[in-house]
Amino acid sequence: MGKVLEAIDAAIVNAQEKGQRSHLGASSIGDKCARKLWYGFRWATETRHPAQLLRLFNRGHLEEDRFVGWLRAAGVEVWQNDPATGKQYRFTGYKGHFCGEIDGVGAGLLDAPYLLEFNDAPYLLEFKTHSDASFKSLVLNKVEIDKPLHYVQMQVYMGEFGLTQALYLAINKNTDAIHDEVVPFNEKIYQKYVTRAAMIIDAPEPPPRISRDASWYECKWCDHRAVCHTTVAPLINCRTCAHSTPVENAQWRCENTLALNNQLIPENTLLVGCARYVRHPMS
Repeated sequence: MGKVLEAIDAAIVNAQEKGQRSHLGASSIGDKCARKLWYGFRWATETRHPAQLLRLFNRGHLEEDRFVGWLRAAGVEVWQNDPATGKQYRFTGYKGHFCGEIDGVGAGLLDAPYLLEFNDAPYLLEFKTHSDASFKSLVLNKVEIDKPLHYVQMQVYMGEFGLTQALYLAINKNTDAIHDEVVPFNEKIYQKYVTRAAMIIDAPEPPPRISRDASWYECKWCDHRAVCHTTVAPLINCRTCAHSTPVENAQWRCENTLALNNQLIPENTLLVGCARYVRHPMS
């Protein structure tokens, strides 16, 4: 790698957001491993992505504007931002700790013969980019089977925003081929995963491992593998402390009578903990 590419990669890595995600996200709630989600919510590990992966994330964001432009040119009415905030439409769920932002809402030109009674209703828009192999598998098997994480994400969004159907648009990054799929709302799936979110948020200890084998493929590439399968300690912060509890309005309460004594934890303290930190049993 030449000096220019090294400098570009270094700049991309250094520019990624520091800190931790404050909430449990709808985009990940369909993950097979509840323990992985619990570790992420509890800030057990700091995730720092390499430059190539960050470029891939950015590619996905850039494609959203292309999709919106194509839809509008085709006659679809698209809403991307909440007029009340001027930002992406966002829902805030259980105790304020379960949240998500949608790509947009569309209306018009939806071809869904099995959903004729809903065809005049607004629908969720979900945009994704895929590698060639991933795209071909998606086209063959459809989103519910091939991309269950995306399917669950859409079900949660539809449930939270009161939508009856979703338009899933996926683009092949190699060829620019597009796959379109109409996904109907499934109340049972929605309820299952909002219940799962509440369980993970309230869980006083980590849920069971998806595998006891650290070399298992889903564990091998997990950001929390070391904390989960070895004696590596989690990061020190209030969320990995045995005295913290998630409460309403996206807040955390300290139950250590010698520290905050059942009071809400200030935001600037959450990331660093205090002198009375006691590590939560996590492995």
